[in-house]
Amino acid sequence: MSENQSIDPPSPSFQGHFGLRLIWMAAFPVVVLYAMRISKQPEWSLNVHDLVFWCLVAVAIVARAQDAFRYHGRTGTGNPTERRDVIRYAVALVLMATVLWVSGNSVDL
Repeated sequence: MSENQSIDPPSPSFQGHFGLRLIWMAAFPVVVLYAMRISKQPEWSLNVHDLVFWCLVAVAIVARAQDAFRYHGRTGTGNPTERRDVIRYAVALVLMATVLWVSGNSVDL
């Protein structure tokens, strides 16, 4: 690299895009781990952990939508994100979260 060339730091939009992508891609494992935390509570004792669990799900869906529509994000395979990808992600995450939440509240570890 010559002296006249410089490497520009990533733009704020790139950093925002990366943060959103990290949130939505890490949501599934985080939700699974948090459901395990809920399972350590007494059965069906609805408390702040349940609220945090569903807030994590909501934040992940909003992050996916923002990544797709504001930053023209890509799917995990590198294809441009379409509306159906966001809807499919939201439905899958909510279904999985519901199963985990019910399971976590039904057992007492």
